[in-house]
Amino acid sequence: MLAHLGKLLRRSGDKVLISAETLTAVAMHPQTLPGLVQVIRETHPDIRAICYLREPLAYMTSLMSQRIYGLAAGTGDDRFTKDRLYPGFRKRIEPWFDTLGEDRVTVRLYDRSALFEQDVVADLARWIGVETPDFDRLNNESLAAESFAVLYRFGIACAEGRVDLSLQDRRKVVQALRGFGSSKFSVIPADLHQLVDENRADIEWAEARMGQPFPTPQPSTGRMVFDTEADVFDYAEAVRPDLLAYLGEKAPAMLRRTISELYSS
Repeated sequence: MLAHLGKLLRRSGDKVLISAETLTAVAMHPQTLPGLVQVIRETHPDIRAICYLREPLAYMTSLMSQRIYGLAAGTGDDRFTKDRLYPGFRKRIEPWFDTLGEDRVTVRLYDRSALFEQDVVADLARWIGVETPDFDRLNNESLAAESFAVLYRFGIACAEGRVDLSLQDRRKVVQALRGFGSSKFSVIPADLHQLVDENRADIEWAEARMGQPFPTPQPSTGRMVFDTEADVFDYAEAVRPDLLAYLGEKAPAMLRRTISELYSS
């Protein structure tokens, strides 16, 4: 990978922007980060890093939703647990400080209220001193509570062998159900707040690097809150009539058969 990156950098201009969430994962491997930095410095010696950090509880609930999507699509196997949810700010960011130096790393709060024009792309452009062209600002298309619950039940059924589909068909099911429902929700396992308390020192370290505290999480008012796996299963059962109405009689045979198997298993 580093050799390929080096070739790309040699063909690039004077300024290069490398953006990827995995750059913080790379930092957790002591031998990898210095090698990456060395390759970049061969062609672009002036390296600066900007890292955006999301409030821990918001990060973990978002990651929980992504895992369930992966479970349904067949790209992951995580269930309703808090395993590996906490981001571990210091272990991901401190190696960048150690490698580049304190004055070369900027840590920013990832929160709409703190971002320039409430947009992370516009905020990053401002920090690196470039103008942003007119562009359509994209928002992540979040699942509704209804589709989330059904897809979670579907993912578990596939993982346990009660629904047998190829990966291609599983992804078709996911795409067909993505638009089902409109209710907002939060995934907050009962002990998720405990994770925040257990990692208070790590959070304070991150806040010191940002120069400001994370915003206080707001109560989840006006939305579904899933505390346990049983909550998700119960809700998936409750919305079954709405799901059948949503699919209608024109749904592909594979999809109708899958939903029938899902609710009979």
